[in-house]
Amino acid sequence: MSRGTTRRLLTTLAAALIALGAGTPATASGTVSGVPRGALALLLWQPDTGRFLGAATLTCRPDGGTHPRSRAVCSAVRAVDGDLTRLPSDPAASCVLIHQPVRAEARGYWNHRAVHYTRTFPNRCVAAVDTAYLFGF
Repeated sequence: MSRGTTRRLLTTLAAALIALGAGTPATASGTVSGVPRGALALLLWQPDTGRFLGAATLTCRPDGGTHPRSRAVCSAVRAVDGDLTRLPSDPAASCVLIHQPVRAEARGYWNHRAVHYTRTFPNRCVAAVDTAYLFGF
């Protein structure tokens, strides 16, 4: 998958997620008429080759989407109020240090604020472990 195709896919997913929460005021519980508190489109690819590695969606409160660990990841994202740069690393996990860079990207919203996160990690395991498994799919 080319980088342009990858970005178009992510942009389309993010636009759909943002449309869910656009223009709707938040309540104390973080939801309005079933609109989730947060929704993210997640994407992984190899920056050197542009090879697509995977995609997932994450919605929080209610927790769901296609992410395999939505409850745990939503809990971690709630703990940092949607600031993905502050997600904790798992101190009990270890990764083989094989250099196979992956680019991780998240787009969407949290509490009606736009979220855009991009970071390159040494490999797929580190991407998962260093982001409280946000990119663990």
